[in-house]
Amino acid sequence: RRPVGPLQGFGQLWQKTYEVRIPRPTPEEVIATWKQRFGDFWYPSNKFYAPAGGIAPGEIAVIGGGKGPTRVTTGVRVIYADDRSWSYMTPEGHPWAAIITFSAHEDDDGATAARIHLLVRANDPLYELSFRIYTSKLEDKIWFHTLQQVAGHFGVEEPEVVMTTQ
Repeated sequence: RRPVGPLQGFGQLWQKTYEVRIPRPTPEEVIATWKQRFGDFWYPSNKFYAPAGGIAPGEIAVIGGGKGPTRVTTGVRVIYADDRSWSYMTPEGHPWAAIITFSAHEDDDGATAARIHLLVRANDPLYELSFRIYTSKLEDKIWFHTLQQVAGHFGVEEPEVVMTTQ
């Protein structure tokens, strides 16, 4: 199936950014580890199967998650990857038309900040309603957990994830 970005979705465009500070490693070290161990850092009830060729443009990863009637198993296409970031795009038929970018950069004080940035829109009115009532909060849990696990891997005790929504 072809990738579908948020411009093709239905309803409100959501932009969410989650970020955590990791004092010691470089952005490149964080991204290399994150790419290699993405499934280990992800939310416990979800599954992530990395592409055989690694996280590289054009590769397809398989994700599965949710509970009860909201279970989803789908592929996501890697649309960009370099030493400091990579992005996925959802396919046709996925509940969300989205681009999700994972990145790391140096803060003003020299610490590394790991970031997840979502641009997401529902693919139909039912998913839009679901996102407003339930799924948006679940997405927050997933990405908070992911960043806490990444930071914890690098020795950060009680990592503080900051979220902004627009």
